[in-house]
Amino acid sequence: MIGAAQKHLADLRDELKERKHESGDEKDKYEKLQRRDDDMTLFISQFDATRGSTSQDQLQAQDKIVALLEHISNGLEQQNSMPSQQRLNELRDEATFRERQLESSQQTTQRLIQERKHREAEMQKIETLDEKIEIELESLQQKMQMMVSDMVEFDDIDGLRNRAATTMSSLSRLLKEYQGRRESVKSQVNTM
Repeated sequence: MIGAAQKHLADLRDELKERKHESGDEKDKYEKLQRRDDDMTLFISQFDATRGSTSQDQLQAQDKIVALLEHISNGLEQQNSMPSQQRLNELRDEATFRERQLESSQQTTQRLIQERKHREAEMQKIETLDEKIEIELESLQQKMQMMVSDMVEFDDIDGLRNRAATTMSSLSRLLKEYQGRRESVKSQVNTM
């Protein structure tokens, strides 16, 4: 195509040379031809760039058309793939079943959390119980030591009898004193 245009251009130039010598009407034609020649030269020089941009525009248009057709195809598929009323009801039933399961799971989780807190409280009580048991053991050991020391005193039976007799005689003496005081108080009360 370029070769043909160049040949046509050469022919036009030759024709222009021949007509150069002709009249004024011919001069206008010559200018028109010159303009056409300039247009053709410009077209030929920009042909590769124009052709590249045009083919790129065509590719973009083709890509847009393909994307639009895919979108339309997906829309048609979605229209045809809408569930029936029965399937919709099944899906709703399944959704309510799943919601119930979720609620049950949440309740179980809450119950387990509360049970865990209860168990942790029991563990703390057990830990404090160990401390209390140790304290109780220490107090029992002290009592045992006191009892052992008391047993040494109880082993001395004659000493215990003597102390008991001494205590008994002092208590008897105090009893007689208190009885005497009581009698004196009674007589004072009667006289008053």
